[in-house]
Amino acid sequence: MGVPVVTWASGGVADWHLDPQAAGGDVPALARALRDAVGRRAPTATGFDRPSLMQRLVGLYEDVAAPAPIPIAPP
Repeated sequence: MGVPVVTWASGGVADWHLDPQAAGGDVPALARALRDAVGRRAPTATGFDRPSLMQRLVGLYEDVAAPAPIPIAPP
């Protein structure tokens, strides 16, 4: 993926966003981060690489497409 993402520090963003974050509401800091991000590749957080994401997506489709179990009433 490698697309740089610039964020404000809020919620659980730090769980997946590896680059520094601007303090919430600090517009000049966010602008600096945007300028710094232009033209570079971003690191990929663990579990968010393309093969891992595709494996999870295929698994989800397989689960959704599987036939639903038929409940059997006890005798």
